[in-house]
Amino acid sequence: VLETADQLRKDCQQVEQELNALAQSVFLEMFGDPSINPKNFPLGTIKNLVEEVKYGTSEKADETIGDFPMLRMNNITYTGEWNFSSLKYANLDKKDHEKYLTKKGDILFNRTNSRDLVGKTAVFREDTPMAIAGYLIRVRVNNKANSEYISAYLNSIHGKQTLQHMCKSIVGMANINAQELQKIKILMPPKQLQDEFDNKLTKIRAQRKINTTQFTEYNNLFNALLQKAFKGELDLKSTEQA
Repeated sequence: VLETADQLRKDCQQVEQELNALAQSVFLEMFGDPSINPKNFPLGTIKNLVEEVKYGTSEKADETIGDFPMLRMNNITYTGEWNFSSLKYANLDKKDHEKYLTKKGDILFNRTNSRDLVGKTAVFREDTPMAIAGYLIRVRVNNKANSEYISAYLNSIHGKQTLQHMCKSIVGMANINAQELQKIKILMPPKQLQDEFDNKLTKIRAQRKINTTQFTEYNNLFNALLQKAFKGELDLKSTEQA
């Protein structure tokens, strides 16, 4: 019974991996490998696609008290997703709201981290604004770009390699500043194609959300069965009937 319940959890993890691979496959299908540009898109720089680039605040964050949740470098995953499980909080003067708060569609870029992790990038998709810490850069795109495309580009194999080659190491930490970020070369496909890519990603994320909910349910089931097994309370007959 426990093996069956555990297998359900593993199946969900496998689906998660396949959905991540699907997102990468969709990127390559629509835009090609950026290192060889098989679709002959114009080449530009990230600066050509953005209207604003801002550093985060140096305001100290608190574990529980503050007007706004604060996004830090650990909240961005290596694959370009979000982990909100360990948020801290900060107060901001009203005059600093425009400078340090996120809007839906902003790109957040981790400018300082270990060499392997510097440059973690994700699109902020929440409706409620959050503050950004100093190790993050907030990027807002212009009308030539879709945030999801730029983020996926930087999270691609080509993008990761580009970031690793360009980062500078300072006392054991690697760094890419806002000016260097804007100088990164990037393919510039039509905006309509970028928007189509965004729509496909939205469907993949919806499936990922369903899968995450399923994993939580299976994980809770496994833990409940495990506790009953240790206490000798697991009724195998009723479980088999169920």
